[in-house]
Order: sequence, then C-alpha cells, then structure tokens
Amino acid sequence: MNQILLNLIKVYKNCGIDNTYFLNLLSELIENSDDDNFRLECLEIIDEFNQNSEDIFLFLENLFISDMNHDIKFAALKIMINNYSKKKVIKPILYVLNKCSGNFHFNLIEILSKLNPFHCKKILIEKIKSQKSENNDLSWSFNENLSSLSLEMLKQIYGNMIFEKSLEDLYFHRNKVPFVGNL
Repeated sequence: MNQILLNLIKVYKNCGIDNTYFLNLLSELIENSDDDNFRLECLEIIDEFNQNSEDIFLFLENLFISDMNHDIKFAALKIMINNYSKKKVIKPILYVLNKCSGNFHFNLIEILSKLNPFHCKKILIEKIKSQKSENNDLSWSFNENLSSLSLEMLKQIYGNMIFEKSLEDLYFHRNKVPFVGNL
C-alpha cells in the first residue's frame, strides 16, 4: 500500500480524526489523483472505514456514473453494494445502463440480475422490445411471450441482438465510408 495512505491511516487511528473528515480526505485524494492504482487503494480504504454516510454514497455514485476508468467504476459500485441498500444502488445502475455499451453494459446487467432479478428481467424485456421496434428485419424472431422466458434466456437474446447490431454497424461502416486509399 502507498506510504501516504499508510501514514494517513496511522494518523486517523492514533489522533482521533473524525471519520467523516477522514473519508472526505480520501475522496479528495481520489478526485485529485491521476494514478488509478492509488485511487483504487483509496477506495479500498473507504470500503473498510465507511459508515454508510450519505456524502460518501453520493461521492461513490458520482464516481460510478462519471469516472472514465472501469476498474474505478466497479470498485465504487462494489462499495455501494456492500454498504448500502439494494434499492438505493439500483438507481445509479439503471442510469449507467442507459448510457453505456459493450462489456461494461453486460457486466452491469449481470450485477443487476443478482441484485434484483425481477427488475432486471423487466428491463431486458423493455430493451429487447425497443431494439426489435427499431429494426424490424432482424435475422431472427420469436413468437413467445417475452415475460414467459427465463432471465438467462432474455440475457442471451439481448446479447445476440446487441452483437447483431454491432455487426450491422461494422458492415455499414466498412461499405459506406471510403478508405483513404480510395480517395
């Protein structure tokens, strides 16, 4: 662990610094550092000493929503899941789900399916229906009622739809955008 953080913990334990002040100091260090490993170590300490304060939740929520580093995002989410109610944590997950894509998107769906499977199933049904209405000529279709399908099946269908859409986008890009050599 970083020597600065070790000294900070020692001062916190030996000098009776207020917990709120200590956690706010760590959050300031996270916000002002460019070293992602240092920031992750600070988050580990926050996880260890957090007392479910609202200020820290808002800080973690902000990190989860807006940080550019996925490791930082997941560390913040892990702390929120470990220390706060599921109901409170689901809101930022839903917000980020609507803004992100790729592997991060699927990891969030997996986390949401563990936190609240019913809610996850509902969201997947909505996303599948919206994808289907955007593109009526998908190469596959289903005649079943989506709500009768299992959560795992819905995750698989949604993953296939996203994969097919990414292939279509790649095809469009390669066939519509001229290559530098063709100019």
